[in-house]
Amino acid sequence: MTLNELNKLYLRKENYIDSKLKSLDKEVQHLQSKLLEIIMTDMAGKVQTEGGVIKVNEHNMRLATQVDGLMDKFASSFQRSVLKEFGNDMLRTTEFTMDYFGGMGYAESKLRSIKKGLGYISQRIGISDKGRILKGSYLDTLSKNAEVRTEIKNFILNNVAGQNDYSGYLRGLKELVVGNREVRGSLERYYRQYAYDSFNQVDATVNKHFADELNMKYFIYFGSVIQTTRPFCRKRAGKVFSVKETKKWKSDPDLIGKSKAGYNPLIDRGRYNCRHSIQYIPDEVACKKGKTEACDDS
Repeated sequence: MTLNELNKLYLRKENYIDSKLKSLDKEVQHLQSKLLEIIMTDMAGKVQTEGGVIKVNEHNMRLATQVDGLMDKFASSFQRSVLKEFGNDMLRTTEFTMDYFGGMGYAESKLRSIKKGLGYISQRIGISDKGRILKGSYLDTLSKNAEVRTEIKNFILNNVAGQNDYSGYLRGLKELVVGNREVRGSLERYYRQYAYDSFNQVDATVNKHFADELNMKYFIYFGSVIQTTRPFCRKRAGKVFSVKETKKWKSDPDLIGKSKAGYNPLIDRGRYNCRHSIQYIPDEVACKKGKTEACDDS
């Protein structure tokens, strides 16, 4: 199979991931509206005021302690079903990965055998054999919305302590939860920080597992260059590398992040929000793309 044909198979997976992340975007925006509805119904109307100003008293301060119960209700009623589907979407990338390596000529039986070694992926994500979110897992932790809870609690406490205008409090609470034209809502920011990268990391882990089992030695740093592309990725995009070469990547001064501990170049790539991926290729393709050592390996 030619590189162009392999690229088509690889793009099928990339397009799948992109479509699922866009779907998640819409789901999260819907979740934010639901969260705001719950907050306005269960909590915002309980604020005690005097002359349109929030009173500083024990009752109003205690409202912040109700946030945890409210967020638990929100997670069980709405969020966990979205997260479960999100987790299953991540697991489905395995089939696209198998199709890609199958395009190189590897037998389906061999690829199915390799897939059996990926049981830890569902555990890592937090999806049980029955399709439930496992307690204490990644998805379970994500559903806790720890940072969102803290933001809402602090917002309430600051507005009460500052004896702020009640109408301004309601406007601010709405902007905090669902955002505005300039700023994303609390859940959008939370998901973009934790969930979006996870999808790509799970795919990269699955990809690497197959490549390791098939002794793949070369890859293309897949992805284009746009205005916001980081220097680390800009100098690698579209080029062919050997797996051995990546051992030096953590020493690249253009790699973002102060700590290099735990950095895995074949999974983490350019680190958070990296839109590039690792496209493993056969030795003969690497040879044709200029990797002379691959010509000896072929």
